Amino acid sequence: MSTPMAETLAITQPPVGSNQRFFTDHATSCPIRAELYGLDHLEALARELAAASAVEEGLSAGHPLLRRFMDNGRALVRTHRRIIEAPKYGEPITADAEWLLDNFHIVSDTLREVRHDLPRGYYRELPKLTQGHQAGYPRVYTLALELIAHTDSCLDEANITRFVRAYQTVAPLLIGELWAVPIMLRLGIVENLRRLADQMLHAWAQRREAEACRTRLVQLKKEGRPAERHPGLLALLQPQMAWSDAFVVHLLQALRDHGPAAAGLLAWLESHFAACGTVPAEVLRREHQRQAANQVSVGNCVTSLRLVSALDWSVLFERMSLVETLLRDDPAGVYARQDFGTKDRYRQAIEKLARGSRVDELTVAHRALELARRATGPVAAEPAANGAAALDPTSARWRHVGYYLIGPGLIELETSLACRPGMKERVLRAILGHPLAVYGGSLTSVFMLILAGLYALGAQQAGWAWSILLLLAAALPASDVAVSVVHYFITLLLPPRVLPKLDFKDGIPPDCATFVVMPTMLLRPESAQVLTDRLEVHFLSNPDPQLRFALITDFADAPTESTPEDDGYLRAALEQIKVLNERYCKGGPERFFLFHRRRQWNPAQGCWMGWERKRGKLVELNRLLRGDRQTSFAWTSSDPSGLPFIRFVITLDADTELPRETAQRLVGTLAHPLNRPRFDASQGRVVEGYGVLQPRVGMSLIAATRSRFSRILAASAGIDPYTTAVSDVYQDLFGSGSFTGKGIYDVDAFESAVGNTFPDNHILSHDLIEGNYARCGLVTDIELLDDFPSRYNAYARREHRWIRGDWQLLPWLFRTVPAPAVKFLSQETAGDKGAGEPAGAPSSVPRTRAAAQVRNPLPALERWKIIDNLRRSLVAPSLILLLLLGWALPGRSFWFWTAFAVVVLALPLLFTLLSVLLGIVHGGSLLLHLRDARKRLKATAGQMALTLCFLVEQARQALDAIARTLGRLHWRQRNLLEWETAATTERRLGTGFRAFWVAMWLAPVLASATALALGVFHPAALLTACPFLLAWFVSPAVAYAISRPGKSGETPLSLEDRAELRGIARKTWSFFETFVGLDDHWLPPDNYQQDPKGAVAHRTSPTNMGLYLLSSLAAHDLGYLTLPALVDRLEKTFDT
Repeated sequence: MSTPMAETLAITQPPVGSNQRFFTDHATSCPIRAELYGLDHLEALARELAAASAVEEGLSAGHPLLRRFMDNGRALVRTHRRIIEAPKYGEPITADAEWLLDNFHIVSDTLREVRHDLPRGYYRELPKLTQGHQAGYPRVYTLALELIAHTDSCLDEANITRFVRAYQTVAPLLIGELWAVPIMLRLGIVENLRRLADQMLHAWAQRREAEACRTRLVQLKKEGRPAERHPGLLALLQPQMAWSDAFVVHLLQALRDHGPAAAGLLAWLESHFAACGTVPAEVLRREHQRQAANQVSVGNCVTSLRLVSALDWSVLFERMSLVETLLRDDPAGVYARQDFGTKDRYRQAIEKLARGSRVDELTVAHRALELARRATGPVAAEPAANGAAALDPTSARWRHVGYYLIGPGLIELETSLACRPGMKERVLRAILGHPLAVYGGSLTSVFMLILAGLYALGAQQAGWAWSILLLLAAALPASDVAVSVVHYFITLLLPPRVLPKLDFKDGIPPDCATFVVMPTMLLRPESAQVLTDRLEVHFLSNPDPQLRFALITDFADAPTESTPEDDGYLRAALEQIKVLNERYCKGGPERFFLFHRRRQWNPAQGCWMGWERKRGKLVELNRLLRGDRQTSFAWTSSDPSGLPFIRFVITLDADTELPRETAQRLVGTLAHPLNRPRFDASQGRVVEGYGVLQPRVGMSLIAATRSRFSRILAASAGIDPYTTAVSDVYQDLFGSGSFTGKGIYDVDAFESAVGNTFPDNHILSHDLIEGNYARCGLVTDIELLDDFPSRYNAYARREHRWIRGDWQLLPWLFRTVPAPAVKFLSQETAGDKGAGEPAGAPSSVPRTRAAAQVRNPLPALERWKIIDNLRRSLVAPSLILLLLLGWALPGRSFWFWTAFAVVVLALPLLFTLLSVLLGIVHGGSLLLHLRDARKRLKATAGQMALTLCFLVEQARQALDAIARTLGRLHWRQRNLLEWETAATTERRLGTGFRAFWVAMWLAPVLASATALALGVFHPAALLTACPFLLAWFVSPAVAYAISRPGKSGETPLSLEDRAELRGIARKTWSFFETFVGLDDHWLPPDNYQQDPKGAVAHRTSPTNMGLYLLSSLAAHDLGYLTLPALVDRLEKTFDT
């Protein structure tokens, strides 16, 4: 089929001076191409367009632009296929077709990106024009088309930004429109490409038609029949057919190529065309001009698509946005220093306020700035501990524009704008305004409904005695179901609460100087090397000059104040710290430190040890940083008085990884005015802002692959380069999270809240209670990586220690709590020493005298966090009891209680399945959703199976920990600080099957006894109980099997494989060896095009450079490059 030549002629000769032709959907529309303008002329055009535009307010579907875009995508895919198939039909591939063929992956990426970035709801919000042939199109789309037309699709950063900024001098664009600029540029370029592709295909059709005409003419010549007497040809060659240039050129060229035999026909045809007013030479010139112009346009389109994808639109947006320019006048001087995500939240708040108040976005920004400027209170208030002026957190917060956009001042701003939030917003505010009532009410309601259901369906028929026992046993598992259900639906309802951040990517300022510390112990000869190696890694991944790095160490507990090994361990640590300072701090201040404490006699533990273990290390470090020299730090690598004022401390465990630039982000978060802590001395805790921040903690990739056990529990291990905020009920609903011991804290606020708050020898798991007093914020968009036990027995011992620590916080649930002990100096002789104290204890030692109880300052939420930990520790014992009672119950209701236990265990699996289904409903790639679902469901099912298998052992560990804690807490008052490092635990516990059997003997014994009892007294329940009993019976064997080290999975390569890989490596290096040279400033070019002609793409990218540098190193390792040549190449590249 051929396209009518009249339409083709209309394409090649478009009307000039009107851009109406850009706004037609016909496939034969002309390319988007107009007179080329320079930058000054483009700016003038933008101002003219802005003055002439009339915009429709409110939501509007407008022109079906997305439908046209989808049609364009399908057309370009068809064109691509047609180009690929062209050689089959002997058709030559033109230059514009080559551009499209070689770069169609860029077009495909663009089609996918636009579909993702322009949902229909967003398109409806874009203001549409109301007048002229552009009516119904988004204003920003017409802007994009005009820019494309007057640059012949040759876009760059300068013409884009200057064109948009010039437009806004007359008519400001909305924030949403500015974000739509790259999308609309892509839409316009794709539209242009489609039109150019249509012209290309039409020219091919004309070539075929001309070839057919030539064949007929030659055939007539052979038959001796005059062409002018053939009725079909005469009809085709009539002047009113308005021959296309492509048809005329190809027909004449085909006859010329036929040789002398067609000379007569050629002469007749040329005279015929001339008689009809068509000059062949002019037609030839026009056609070649069209082909050249289209080739340039297609190349420009492809290059501009690549550019639009490569540009950092966050930077361009801030250059073009008028709202951004206004907000940078923030009276507190904070807005410009924030990271992009925080600034974007402020701009989104302005968009929402403008929609709700029917004023423009610039007015909203002006009003927020006015409120910030009118805020009362001095900017500088109380002095800091080092005498420098410090910002009062309250006044700094009030004077910051963000206080009125996303903070408590939002209500005041809405009132001044007469803004009425939407229904969804009002519901969310009602929930967030009464979080405790919503949370407590929901939890109580769901819990009571579950208990009522259990009573009605399973316990009512058992008699009152059995009913009471069953409901008591089911209460804690039912509470687990209730908590899980409430938490799940709250996280669905509420968006993650992301804390605002300052951007310290270019450097932490001196007033935010931070210590990165590792509270740890010197236990073995190699401890110093291992710990300083970890400290060095932290430094290399976070080398900011305002970060200092320190080991805060103790010796192991001992029966004497010193041991023979102490001096060696300490000297090794001091030497390693010295080596680090010499390696990285030559000519500058020291960056690495060691603070080591002496042992003190602890009568409650009956040994010499570091005061209060890790909690004591941090408390004494804070005091040391604030000038107190009366601490137990007996050895330091350098004089602490030479340190600058340290405002923050990042505390990490010895096995925690601090990914690149994580420290800067943590410091930037805590330093933000809206997060700064305000300590209330009357309440004894931080009441506003945050004294401590807890990042998300993931499992390191190495830890996740040590054994099958760690692989099963590591559903998603390793660092995520696209870490985003995740939901946490406490943070999202209440605005405060739970501290788990790895994070950043404000030294002054933390010291005020917890420095002299707790009694000695009482708190083991201090992280949660410290976070309760200092107010902990959860930073879920920042992630640390932590180690994980590779064996189940080490994991169980860790759980045992955590449960003991949680139950030692039991006194903080009541109206009064233990006050901190009062220290005094006791002069005594050896005969006066208390029981258990060695004769070597000093005669003058610090003693403590019990103080009276004080009022508990913790609010209900913080007490609930403690209760929740205690509740969870009792779920496993309660579930065991419930199953045993259910199986012993007369009748056939045992299946009901077994089913309920399965539901309790399978809740994570059910919620994972529900999340997958919701993800599919919300859209996206079905294949990706199914692939993700398979991975998540497999991991969750594995974890559920392990929970079932180890249920008895978990219950035993929990009951043992609780019993020990209650006995020590209320009677013995000893060994409350019993603790050992995770590494020590793993080394101490056995790895053989016997060790697992000895530790987990209760599970198979209980399974055997239960099976025997059921077989004798209740055989009907035995079959139902069998899966549980069998899992419990084999649990020691399962624990042993999954705790064994994972196999490396390495397979030796055959000689053939080695030869093939070396051949590939040599070819890869040959590319860099050939093309990386002086011509490209010793940087790798993007590619080399072999066919149809050899050409080097003289451009590069960070990926190319990284691949070249790694290839250079590999070439040296493989013997292709000598060491001097490698050094020479790398120096030339780095010096470019």
